[in-house]
Amino acid sequence: GLSKADTGDVGYEVSYRNKPICVSATVCLSMLVTSIVATCKAWTKMDVREVVFAIPSYFTEPMRQACLDAIRIAGVQCLRLLHESTALALAWRFETQGFEDSTPIIVAFCSA
Repeated sequence: GLSKADTGDVGYEVSYRNKPICVSATVCLSMLVTSIVATCKAWTKMDVREVVFAIPSYFTEPMRQACLDAIRIAGVQCLRLLHESTALALAWRFETQGFEDSTPIIVAFCSA
């Protein structure tokens, strides 16, 4: 359920190592980002240090900043925040047209 986190923000009551704790939404999102990065590392067999993160277009500036904070907490650098519609258009382009350059590149679209 929802409660007040130590930071004074809205938090989520979760069980961590069999103990109830309250984490902020930013910390909760950082846990999700950590999981996504681990999935990408396992899939690509490469280190993931930089990400481009898709967010809803209606996010306010504080929401965008919370996402950037969560990504930093997860230990990766955010190159850019994209609106979901932009990320979808890029994914469609890569899927239908591929890459023209012969230089190898790995692009992983991970969805949670």
